[in-house]
Amino acid sequence: MFDCSNVIRIIIQKSLLIILIIAMSSSWDQEEEQATAKLQEVFSKDKRFTYRGFISSGSHGNTHRIRFIDPTTGNTSEFLIKVSFNDIEAQQQLIYEKETLARLRGGLHVVRAVNLDTIPQEPLGQYNFPYEWVALEWLPNGTVDTFIKKANLHGVRRLPNRLLWKLLLCLIRACCALAWPRGRRNDVLETELPINGVPAGPLSHEDMHLNNAIFGDFDIGNEHGISPVLKLIDFGLTMEEDEIEDARLEERKGSQPPNQTQDSSQNPHDPNHTPVQYRGIIKNLRGVAEIMFHLVSVDPLLEPIEYHKVTASSDSLSSEEFKPRVVSFQCLGKTINTMAIRLFPKAPGMPLPYPELDQSMREILAMCLASSDNLWNVPTLQDLSQWVQTAAFERKADFYKDPNEDDDSIRALCMKILHDAPP
Repeated sequence: MFDCSNVIRIIIQKSLLIILIIAMSSSWDQEEEQATAKLQEVFSKDKRFTYRGFISSGSHGNTHRIRFIDPTTGNTSEFLIKVSFNDIEAQQQLIYEKETLARLRGGLHVVRAVNLDTIPQEPLGQYNFPYEWVALEWLPNGTVDTFIKKANLHGVRRLPNRLLWKLLLCLIRACCALAWPRGRRNDVLETELPINGVPAGPLSHEDMHLNNAIFGDFDIGNEHGISPVLKLIDFGLTMEEDEIEDARLEERKGSQPPNQTQDSSQNPHDPNHTPVQYRGIIKNLRGVAEIMFHLVSVDPLLEPIEYHKVTASSDSLSSEEFKPRVVSFQCLGKTINTMAIRLFPKAPGMPLPYPELDQSMREILAMCLASSDNLWNVPTLQDLSQWVQTAAFERKADFYKDPNEDDDSIRALCMKILHDAPP
């Protein structure tokens, strides 16, 4: 006889789970409404400020756009207020993000915290705003995710190589900001480069994706004339990598590309260093490569890594897990295994994906996605800073023999994607 008791129990369990999810969602919605209403109320009490609108929401809080008019000079500025919900985890996460932003202060390619204490009687303090908050610079040109989706609406099927190099350079600079935090106490910004003689730190962003990389303005510094500056945001999950117990990493020997001279004391992949000193760099570079793949493919959904199911057996036990597919390629006189399988032909004799992509860019992204048994092939930030900067500045339109690669065309393309309504 069919026993329906198990079926009924499963149905009840799933129903309870759905009810719990709905209740939690309702609670988040209610708190979001309360926080937004309170923020609007506080800023409405001060005529110097205007609440410009709700920007985005997450599981731990939301962000809002605020305008400030200096009554003395008449100058207008805008900033974001990021508010945490009133639960301990959300508050702690935002407090930690503020501490991390203070460590990173001075870097050009990470979002900058704004100090409202310089404004006399700023309303959040004046009226005891009851939520944990942080003020951040307003970055006007949206996320990489939005950029790609707008490019799709404009019929853009590939981005120029010189634009890709500029954006990759921004992300490498941001990785250097994490590896060598500036910790400035003033508002001076600098282009983030490796600091000679100073070992890289272990900061890992831990949440690097298309919506946590945001475009700022054009003409910021000397590297953003034809494309806007690209910055990392959202450092609430950033962590210092703990010491890891991985004998393979400890035993690996560092490798060095041909014709590259480098002080091994600065090499975060050198086996004489503890893993904690480069584990964060490897994770950050993987995030960079994944963001760049979406820009190369002009596809916000297609991932560079493809997984397959593997069944492992041990004695009488068996288990299934998903592992990334790996492909080998030749670079710098050696064979490298990479997870960037979608950057290479699926089989010998098949065409190369994204044939217009600069081969050097393809190889760099593939090395940043080196497989777990090939991590010593992940380039150092010292090498990447040199390689990518050289390509970004020295490979001009005539290198690619493509009129769409010249400065005016690239800037016009960026402006169209960012600001023009799609046809």
